[in-house]
Amino acid sequence: MSRSRIATIALAIALLAAVWSLVLLVTGGFDVTLVGVVITAHDVTRPAALGILAAVVYLVAKGPGTVAAALAARARGIDRGLAHLQVPDRLAFWLAILIAIVVAAIGVERNAGVIGGADSYGYVSQAELWRQGVLPILPQPFAAQVPWPNGDWTFTPLGYQVADGGGAIVPTYSVGLPLVMAGVKTVFGHAAMFWIAPLAGAALVLVAYGAGRRLASPQAGLVAAWLTATSPALLGDLTVPTSDLLAAAALSAACLLLLRRSRLSVLLAGLAVTIALPVRPNLATAAVVLGIWLLLARGPDGRSHWRVRMNDVLAFALAAAPGVLIPAWSNWHLYGSPFVSGYGGLSEIYQWRHLPLNLQQYPARFVEAHAWLTPVGLAAVLIPVRALWPSVRERSTLALVAIFVASLIAPQLFYDPVHGALRFFLPALPFLASGTAVVALFFARPGWRGALVGLTLAAYGANVVYQAGLDVRSERKYSSAGEAARARSERGSILFAMQHSGSARYYAGRMTLRYDLLDPAWLDRSVDWLSAQGVPSYALLDDWEVKDFKRRFAGQARVAQLDVPVFVYQGAVVTHFYDLTRPSSSRGPTETIVDRFDGPRFPRPAPPPRFDFRR
Repeated sequence: MSRSRIATIALAIALLAAVWSLVLLVTGGFDVTLVGVVITAHDVTRPAALGILAAVVYLVAKGPGTVAAALAARARGIDRGLAHLQVPDRLAFWLAILIAIVVAAIGVERNAGVIGGADSYGYVSQAELWRQGVLPILPQPFAAQVPWPNGDWTFTPLGYQVADGGGAIVPTYSVGLPLVMAGVKTVFGHAAMFWIAPLAGAALVLVAYGAGRRLASPQAGLVAAWLTATSPALLGDLTVPTSDLLAAAALSAACLLLLRRSRLSVLLAGLAVTIALPVRPNLATAAVVLGIWLLLARGPDGRSHWRVRMNDVLAFALAAAPGVLIPAWSNWHLYGSPFVSGYGGLSEIYQWRHLPLNLQQYPARFVEAHAWLTPVGLAAVLIPVRALWPSVRERSTLALVAIFVASLIAPQLFYDPVHGALRFFLPALPFLASGTAVVALFFARPGWRGALVGLTLAAYGANVVYQAGLDVRSERKYSSAGEAARARSERGSILFAMQHSGSARYYAGRMTLRYDLLDPAWLDRSVDWLSAQGVPSYALLDDWEVKDFKRRFAGQARVAQLDVPVFVYQGAVVTHFYDLTRPSSSRGPTETIVDRFDGPRFPRPAPPPRFDFRR
């Protein structure tokens, strides 16, 4: 076969592979049944690798010199045809609005709609207490009556901890998001609590557009909005009820508002800080940076005098004061000190010894999350080369952005590496995206180079969305398995659980006991003691927990109860429900519950457990 024929075949394969890869990226893949055979196509890496290999074969067969000459000639033609291609300012604005709307719509449509793990249960259950007008302190006097060690802690679900002095539990998480959830649910209903994250994500996209537009151009704002919308950190929090997006949108908006430096924008920035700090008190360092910048930086004409700057600082501080006072007040009442949070004191949270490992791990996290362009934006912000930011007249503006971003990133380098995550950088994301945007536009000269940069950014964002998946069906286990456990257990019973220790209280309305905090020698004795008090015992365990449960309590008689479940819930995750009190021989066959994911999207909670040992 001639080299020309090989080159033609290789080029055709490369083009088909590229088209197929793009289809899989956009659609997320699909399953098709033909003549009884199921054909599955989800993995984009295989056609992409085939396309690259075919392109290499084409290059070798055709000859590098011939290919280079052909590309140069074609590039000159594209350059002439696209010389005047630009996105008009007004169009850039409306496209950014469209991106924000799509983000909010995806966040609502693909929302988990349920609470389950530590974060979501901690926030939503605390919101329910605030709606009742009481401090989120749950008395559990019965825990002092149990004979096993650390009884208080065994009755502490995920997201909570034992209150000082015992006899009650308090939430680990800060008060800000639960207060917002409580207000939203009171006004708009139960489902609206799950809309907060999608709407905050959309707001973060608009902040990114505003930052890019303010620092560079509407086109840079549009690129920043796209990069923010397709960030793995944003997508990871878009469909679950957590605090990261709300805090990020509020604090980044505060920084953006200060770039305008009017009295109104200063007041609004302070109010944005009032939203952000109760949600995430550890952002206080960044808020202090904003205040110091207001005091030291020269503002626009008429706002450079020191007295004007002092007035700005005073207005900002007064508007931001509730953001400091609210978490300080709640910390005092819940944990005994305004300076101690549910995570402990500052010296416990941030430690120098974590720095070396974090410096190694965070670059790897960026690669693993497919956030490859983020370091480009970080470099552009922290090293503000004048050529990249020609539209910024006041250098103090770039200084604010750089110091603001640094104040957000630096503390996380001293945080426990086990819990470190890219979502902690979300308040800096609009400015990192703006930095990436100005670098991209710097190289995107009008013509084919601009088209190539645009296609690269579009493909990059599409790949991030594809890798994110946004499949939240696994969260459905919490509500479905919880409701099934409620129907098959008596009111006043106890569920041994860990992963479901919060959600079973919320959806099953049953008291839960943390098996992972129970002394390994006490499984049989605890079940016998509870039975003597007239309290039936059950266990609600995900598939992977069953092995941990058996290993923890190996050699005890009740472990045999796990051979025959009462029911097995089969959804995206398999969950087992066991009766620990009655022998399996006295029960019927195991029931299988297959989740078809056609139930309510935002299931409501059961009545909270009312539990004591008086029957």
